Amino acid sequence: MSESPAAPAGAFPVPGLRPPTQRTGAKRRIGDVIVQLGFAERELVEKVVEEGRANGIPLGQSLIDAGIVDSNELAQALAERNGLDYVDLNSFEVDQGAANLIDAAKARRYQTIPISFLGEQTVLVATADPANVLALDDIAMATGYEVRRAVASPEDIDALIGQLSHLGESVEELSEADVEAEVIELR
Repeated sequence: MSESPAAPAGAFPVPGLRPPTQRTGAKRRIGDVIVQLGFAERELVEKVVEEGRANGIPLGQSLIDAGIVDSNELAQALAERNGLDYVDLNSFEVDQGAANLIDAAKARRYQTIPISFLGEQTVLVATADPANVLALDDIAMATGYEVRRAVASPEDIDALIGQLSHLGESVEELSEADVEAEVIELR
């Protein structure tokens, strides 16, 4: 997997794509990253972490349930923690050709969808779970492209998949209507 930045240093920024402050280094705790990004105070994060641990609730869900962060902030923290780009799918211009490299069912199952081509050999994918390397490997094998990860919120990924599914259904309906019109004209 290639993890190089989308644009060389000094190049113009890509709207909706935010690089991490560091690409490599020791993995930090997600709570520390949330504090570093200024989303919450350390004491509050630690309290929620302890309560979540005691109740067996995953940390990210505990932080969202407690109102400490929303899903976009959690996605930003996951991206930062893993040295990956964060992508805001509400402002990033998604390449429809890339997005259609995998079917909607697979994208939903993995909560991962290709969103842009990066050169001839690489595709940028938005994922809600950057640790799911099996999904990324499957997408790489299915598409023939190297995969570079960017983290997005699960809601944004679901919304994009829904939009693409709706668009695909509309195109299919139009194609069927054209076929029916041709059959009528022939008669």
